Amino acid sequence: MKATVYQMEDQVAVKVAIVDCGKFLSIDEMLEYAYHRTQNIHGSWSKGEFFSDGSVNQDFHKDIEVVKDLEVYDGVEYGHRSSMMRDRIEIDGTMYEVRAFGFEEYTDKVAA
Repeated sequence: MKATVYQMEDQVAVKVAIVDCGKFLSIDEMLEYAYHRTQNIHGSWSKGEFFSDGSVNQDFHKDIEVVKDLEVYDGVEYGHRSSMMRDRIEIDGTMYEVRAFGFEEYTDKVAA
C-alpha cells in the first residue's frame, strides 16, 4: 500500500512524494514509515542515490517516489525539507496530519 506525503506551504498542502509502505503494515505503521522516509538525516530523501560529487546519499530509498520538482536557486538544486508538524499523509483516501506526538485524522470541517 502507498502513502502520499503532502507538505504545507503557505496554508496549502502540496504533494511532494509517494512512499511504498509494503503490504503488511497497519495504518499507524504506514504513517510512521512514510514520515521516517521523508526525513533529511544523513543526506536528502528527495534526491537520487548519489550526489553530484559521487558520494552516496544515505537518505535515498527505493520506496520513495518524489513527485514535486526540486527547487533551483542560483544554479544550485535543493532537496525538499523533512516532514514536520502540520504536514499531511494520505492513506487509502484518508488524510492524517502530523502532530506533536503521532498523527491525527484530518478533516477540514470547522467545529461549530
